[in-house]
Amino acid sequence: MKTHRKRAKRNILSLIEDTWERNPPPPDVCVALSQVSDIDLELNDVRKFFLNKNWWEIEVDVFESPFPDLFLIEKIPLRYYFPAFLRASILINNSIGTVTERIISWLVPPKKDKDRRLFEEQFSSLAINERNCILFFLEYMIIVYRHRYTKNDIRTVRRIQNAIETYWCLCPSPVLPPKNTASNAQTDEN
Repeated sequence: MKTHRKRAKRNILSLIEDTWERNPPPPDVCVALSQVSDIDLELNDVRKFFLNKNWWEIEVDVFESPFPDLFLIEKIPLRYYFPAFLRASILINNSIGTVTERIISWLVPPKKDKDRRLFEEQFSSLAINERNCILFFLEYMIIVYRHRYTKNDIRTVRRIQNAIETYWCLCPSPVLPPKNTASNAQTDEN
């Protein structure tokens, strides 16, 4: 079982790296992060940390350190840095820690209609491969939480399963091109 979890961990980390492109932060992310708040100094600290950094440059140990709540960054920057959060939640504290629990909570659709609409709006811009990566991430988290198996872990597994069944597995699957069979190859040559 341990080998299975290690292989699953390697696979999901690889999938995260392969799914999200290594593009620099778009201008709207940079603008959002460069704004300074006179009221919320903790938010300013978080913004400074992410400003001028690519998502893959965010060190995992930052998520472990006593640092301001990284989830304070706004929706636009959080969307860009989301793969760093996924990666950190897999690598920190044997895959279960504050970052992991916050990510899972963020990926579980709310029950109230108003909150559900905001949730769907937030994730509607994800590409199919990004949505599928999140689905695989959640499935991996089920494996991790089942391994620990405390009462809280059972509740978390149920929440993840519910999120998968009520939202993430309902996402459209990617359309794959047909396999190039011998008959297709002959047609292509003509």
